Amino acid sequence: MIYRICGLSFSYPGGPTVLDGVSLELERGEILSVLGPNGAGKSTLLGCMLGTLPAPAGTVWLDGQDLSRMHPREIARLVGYVPQNLSPVFGYTVRDFVLMGRAPLIPTLGRPGAADRAAAEEALTQMGLAALADRPCTGISGGERQQASIARAIVRRPQVLLFDEPTAHLDFGNQLRTLRVLKELSRQGYTVVVTTHNPDHAILLGGRTAILDRNGRLTAGQTGELLREDLLCRVYQTDLKLRYVEELGRVVCLFPNL
Repeated sequence: MIYRICGLSFSYPGGPTVLDGVSLELERGEILSVLGPNGAGKSTLLGCMLGTLPAPAGTVWLDGQDLSRMHPREIARLVGYVPQNLSPVFGYTVRDFVLMGRAPLIPTLGRPGAADRAAAEEALTQMGLAALADRPCTGISGGERQQASIARAIVRRPQVLLFDEPTAHLDFGNQLRTLRVLKELSRQGYTVVVTTHNPDHAILLGGRTAILDRNGRLTAGQTGELLREDLLCRVYQTDLKLRYVEELGRVVCLFPNL
């Protein structure tokens, strides 16, 4: 087991409870989609799993250790994070941007060595970015920046990859390409956690799904068993239909009409 979350609760100063008694276990190599409406606490949950948002109640265990007692560099060696929308301000090349992901493995005041540069080249190739390596991050498309962010996360070979709505700002084609990458990373042995607003993405990824409701309570289970029409309609407060499409060979989530 790589993650064990027990009775986690969280609220921002002066605000309502965002997470309420959340408990969750994640096995190595598992893929988990986290669904929920806006403001339900999906990004907050990832922050608690990263240790950037210390929770006042409950415990997060990472690789058998209490996360609150771990050094940030130690967490960073185990967990890679891809934020929702990364817009580089400086014109770092794609290669240097990815190489920065090796920082937790480099001693303080140290410099990247041959092994670090080789790992960066491997990550660039894996994400299909070798041809863009010398381009500035400010001069590539949103889909390519998303790929670069994933390369930066995997360059240090963590055990877990956390993705905060990785398809939110992508066109339809790049959404599908990103979902394929996430599924392939899971096949390679990474534990993958991805937040999304789209139930269809969870269906495509398979594995397990966790749903956060508007009161900060979490329900988790196998995707095919957990995703039911009544639950989705209640969570999103709208009419949704789940239908099996024989031509696709899978269930899809549909809006009946506008």
